[in-house]
Amino acid sequence: MRPFARILAPWLSFAAVFAAGNAAGAESHSVTFPVKSLVTATEKPVPLEAAWDESWFCAKPATAYHHGIARIACILSAASYDAVDAASFTDSLSLCYSALGFSRENIDYHYDVDYADPVWGNDQCAFSFARREIQTAGGKRTLVCVVIRGTPLNANEWISNLDIGATSSENSVVTMHSGFTRATQQVLTAFYTYLLENHIDMSRACFLVTGHSRGAAVANLLGSLLIQNRLFTPENLYVYTFATPNVTTDKDASSEKYGFIWNIINEEDIVPTVPLSRNRWQFTKYGRCRAMVNYWNADPALYAEKLFPRVNSVYQKLLLRNYEPFGTGPFIPVQVTRMLSQMNKNVASYYSGALGLHNKAERLMRKVFSGDRNILEYSTQDSPLLGTWLNSATDGLLGRLSFAALDMHANEMYLANMLSLEEDELFSTMGSSQLVISGSFEGAVFDKDGNVLVQILDNRVVYKSITLPAAALQLTPASLVIGLPGNADFTVVLYHSSLVPTPVSVRLEQYDAGGILRSVEEKRRVYLHKGMAYRFSAGRENLAQHMVEPEKIKGAVAGAYIKKADLSSIWDVNLLFETGMNSNWVLSGGIQLGAPALFGTALVSHRSNALYDTLQLTAGLGTRQTLWGAVQLETEGLCHFVQDFDTPFSNDDDESGFYFVPSVRFSLALKPRRRVLFFGAASYDFCIDGFNERAFDNALRHNSMHGLALSSSVKAVPSFQFGIRF
Repeated sequence: MRPFARILAPWLSFAAVFAAGNAAGAESHSVTFPVKSLVTATEKPVPLEAAWDESWFCAKPATAYHHGIARIACILSAASYDAVDAASFTDSLSLCYSALGFSRENIDYHYDVDYADPVWGNDQCAFSFARREIQTAGGKRTLVCVVIRGTPLNANEWISNLDIGATSSENSVVTMHSGFTRATQQVLTAFYTYLLENHIDMSRACFLVTGHSRGAAVANLLGSLLIQNRLFTPENLYVYTFATPNVTTDKDASSEKYGFIWNIINEEDIVPTVPLSRNRWQFTKYGRCRAMVNYWNADPALYAEKLFPRVNSVYQKLLLRNYEPFGTGPFIPVQVTRMLSQMNKNVASYYSGALGLHNKAERLMRKVFSGDRNILEYSTQDSPLLGTWLNSATDGLLGRLSFAALDMHANEMYLANMLSLEEDELFSTMGSSQLVISGSFEGAVFDKDGNVLVQILDNRVVYKSITLPAAALQLTPASLVIGLPGNADFTVVLYHSSLVPTPVSVRLEQYDAGGILRSVEEKRRVYLHKGMAYRFSAGRENLAQHMVEPEKIKGAVAGAYIKKADLSSIWDVNLLFETGMNSNWVLSGGIQLGAPALFGTALVSHRSNALYDTLQLTAGLGTRQTLWGAVQLETEGLCHFVQDFDTPFSNDDDESGFYFVPSVRFSLALKPRRRVLFFGAASYDFCIDGFNERAFDNALRHNSMHGLALSSSVKAVPSFQFGIRF
């Protein structure tokens, strides 16, 4: 070869490949796919448009994400839920295969699932194989599709979903989800048989593997096994999954070895978060995860005004209603996994113990799917009048939450996002943060314009105050969690009106775009008391700094925040009922009415061992202060009006049997719950010579303690009281 030709040869080869790619690309065209999935509301399949180009395969290795292939995979995974009619090929999946150029004789369905099978039992799934010759940039290839159906509306495969596996993830042995793994082995066995029977040349083939939910889990495991068995290469193995549950504790699952597996998830969806990744569980998926955009991880205006309407337009075609997201990013899935990980510390406790969830969940699945109705019919047929009333009483919130619970995982939702948004619009890497706050405090979350998004009173979330995009949930009586997106700036203010500084802890948790916990900051402790507050930035700034920096504020600045969020309850009127007994065996009951700054007390009392001898009516005024944490200090001035029935009433004051006793009472009250206080009090009744001393001498009381002389004619007689207010 001449030197000049030798130099040009590589460039001519590149040009030939590029020209072939362009030639194949020129055949790219829009295809109409008739789609009917699990909850599609129309009787007939819905026609949806998507581009199709054979040259997509082999133009780039499968380790590079391809949005066009991902869209086709999502369409097939959605259509796989429709009941297959292998005789007439009029079902949605068959029609979609046909739209892609697959002929009937080259499609192999495995939808005749027998759950009574002695080998596989409930650990099965429906799936299909299809093959056809395609022209790619690398020449002629055999395209083989493996489409795995997600969980149908029956108890059997749901029970398999719940069968995580009995091996604890605390040891060095990798735990594989038992139900998914056995179903994958079934698909793998059939797949090898399919390849052999059809004499498919592995070196001249490319493979598209896909599924949604349970189907996604099986597709994920299938992709990993095909590579582990070294019969396939990552370059030609295209695995796209949607709403993939976690399948393994393999620490190598996210390595480059599995870079051809693309798991597309909605971070509002609970399913991709189970089995748990938190604490001792540490379950995960093989391959890479890409999180779709939502109100928490995208520019709020862009998503609300441009992206969401486009997604909603496709969703309306499929469900005949609007798409209803929660609008709270991964907040709800995180709280579900937080609760589950606390109830069951590991896989072993999931199967055993009083709080073991496996058996309970299995019984629930059998109950839900028993009879003639499926799970989708329960919400509309059971107690429709009650449901209508509750929805009306909550201003439509109940209905929206019901739809959101369905929409978060629906294949139609994934499909609407995939088809309506381009790759650079669809995915986000933006994370979010959550603040776990413990102690006794009042607080609020403000947006950048100073609007209150969350109000916290008496260390309790005021749920009616919550305004999106913020989210909050009470975890225990003494702790709560606030969730904030990473696409906006917020200010959190903590306050407490205690006289003694009260400790409150704040812990920052950071989550990635998929809702996976990435970091936990050590607790920051602040000490709150009357006359000051703490504030700190949150949201976007938390993600940037990975920490919270509380700033002490006082005076007018603190007062402005407290007033804006109405955090001071000093003039909030409430009614409390009181009952108690003192050291003189006097039973009392009555009410406190008013605000902490000033309230009135009215009580009726009598001796427990002399029920018909005396009667005491008490009235007075008092004030209540928070001393420390949940401990309150009350000071009251009281007037006791005592009637001794052993001395009949007469006009002679000395013989009337009616006495007036001034008193003061100091109480310490512990408030473990919002409207329950346990209190202990010290009372001092004033005995005045020549005025009411007979009230202290007769059978009204048993004076177990000596009085304290205040003067020659006045002494204070103490007593102690214990009781409850509610």
